[in-house]
This record gives sequence, structure tokens and C-alpha cells, in this order.
Amino acid sequence: MMVQTVSCLTATIVIYTTCMPTHVGRARICDPHSSTSELRVHVGWLDCHLGFAFTRNDRDMTKRSCILLAVTVGIAGITIGCTHSEGDSDSTETVPATENAPTNTLAQAPAVKKQAKPDPNQIYDIPKPKNAPSKGSPEAKVVIQEFSDFQCPYCSGVAPLMAQVMEEYGDKVQIIWRNYPLSFHKDASPAAQAALEVFEQKGNKAFWAYHDLLFANQQALSRADLEKYAAQIGGIDMKAFRAALDSEKHKATVDADKAAIEEAGAQIGTPSFFFNGKLMQGAQRYAAFKFMIDRELNE
Repeated sequence: MMVQTVSCLTATIVIYTTCMPTHVGRARICDPHSSTSELRVHVGWLDCHLGFAFTRNDRDMTKRSCILLAVTVGIAGITIGCTHSEGDSDSTETVPATENAPTNTLAQAPAVKKQAKPDPNQIYDIPKPKNAPSKGSPEAKVVIQEFSDFQCPYCSGVAPLMAQVMEEYGDKVQIIWRNYPLSFHKDASPAAQAALEVFEQKGNKAFWAYHDLLFANQQALSRADLEKYAAQIGGIDMKAFRAALDSEKHKATVDADKAAIEEAGAQIGTPSFFFNGKLMQGAQRYAAFKFMIDRELNE
């Protein structure tokens, strides 16, 4: 019984820690090669991909489902362990192995192809755009190009960390906003274009204020919502704003951001960050940002 129970309890822990979207060792990322938002897990050498659609509304539901699944497996494991223990006590007969039985089932299983992780030392050639929303000094030693999607739930979670970066490093870093709307986020591209129109009219301060409004209201990014948030910024020429959205005035700029990734030979999801060209993907902890920045400052 002990072996079966321990095995099932171990499985319970694995299921619980793998499913939880807030686990410490995770890099949460929206994958453009999946039809849903994808949680990319990196724990030591473990590199799993779970195809759950984690949005702001269903994270709690997913959390509850994972807890229920883990508890169910645990109870089933204990029950099975007890049953096996009772059976073993009633019978001491040894069942002989058949001649044709496989001796190593695991060895015969098909190999699982692992997805290559980004080389942390590779430098991608992604030129700074001439005129893009930014924070920090243009002369900063560390340039962070943030490729993001206004409809990506993990991108909104990173926003407070970027504010923390600016608070700690100030003019030692420059954060440049780049748009990378994913195809399955239907409101992401219009939101990106709306934000660029705000930037063109009122500059960086208005852009980052609008940026914060969009991330705070990710479930409401309709055309009417985009106009409402722009009006809240103050000083926006709403007639010009509407005309820009009607004509897709800034679509070429959004497309150019996405093309920069392809031209550099990178393969990313959102959010992704290039620290002087070195790639870090996903909604990481602040310590990961600090490590990347300090490394560049010390080189």
C-alpha cells in the first residue's frame, strides 16, 4: 500500500503544482503558435506546455479545477493502495511472467520532442525604432525592447514590474514599447493602433497612461471602449483619433514591429523582452529582470 499511496500522492503534488498559474518557477506567455493563451512552464530541466486558456476571468476557475483534480487523484490513490494491500495479504502466489510480455515499456514509448529554449547569450539584431513610446534615457546603457499585446493577460501582469525597473534603475535603462498583437486576440491590433495614435498626439506621458487603461480593462477593448479611454486621457483630438482608427493609420507601424522579430530570426510569444538584443520570454519574476539588467550593466 505504501508504494502505491506515495506514488499517487506524488502525482497529486505534480498535478497541483503544474496546473497552478501562479507557481514561482513559471514563465507565463501567450504563444502565437497556439490557438489559446499558453502557460509555458520552466522548472529546472522541465519544459512543459499546457494548452489552457488563462484569461483574467478563468484563472480562478482553472485554479479550482486543478485543486479538485489533485484531490481526486489523491483519494483515488489511497483507495487503490488500500485495495492492493488487502489483495496482497490474502494471496501469496507469484504470477509468472509471460514470454512475450514487454520487458521495458518505457523504453518502447515514442520519444517526446522537446522545444528548444532561447539561447540566453544570443544577441538578436533588432534596431531601435526612430519614434516609439519609451521610458528612460535614450543614452541608457541597457535598452529593453518590450514586445507586448494589449489583450494578453500575462502582458498586463508585467506592467508593475516594468514600473519597478524604472524606479530602481532610472536613466540607466530605456524601455521601448513594441507591438506584437497575436492573431487570436481580435482586439489587440486595434488597441495597439489606438495607443499609437494617442502617442502621436500627446507623446510618452499620454501613451503610458493609455497603456495602463488598456491593461486595466482587457475584457473591454471594443471600438467604443478605445474611444472612451482616449477621452479619459484628456487633450485628445477625438475626431482625429476616430479617423486614425477608421483608416488604420498606424497598422503599418504595428506590422513593422512584428516584422522586426521575423527579420531578426527570433521566435517569440508575449510578453518578450530584448535586453540589448538578448531575449527573455514570459511574465517572469522581478529577480529575472534584475539579473538581465545587471548583467548588461556589468559588461
